[in-house]
Amino acid sequence: MNQIQLNSSGSELGWCIEILTAQPLCLYYFGAFTSHQEVQQLKAGFIEDLLLESATILSANIRFCQPSQLTLKR
Repeated sequence: MNQIQLNSSGSELGWCIEILTAQPLCLYYFGAFTSHQEVQQLKAGFIEDLLLESATILSANIRFCQPSQLTLKR
């Protein structure tokens, strides 16, 4: 079983996957993870999950950030 290691503190910066969708119009953040390499390996899985929910993906980026919210709806 693969384990995903997340930063335990909400106040720390970390590697996140930022996905913008058009349908629904949302900006999603997945993370924060401890390494850029780990995020690269996981990115396709998060995109696939959103596509299975019929989301229209506009962009998917890896960022080193600390989002204040994990999902922003418009």
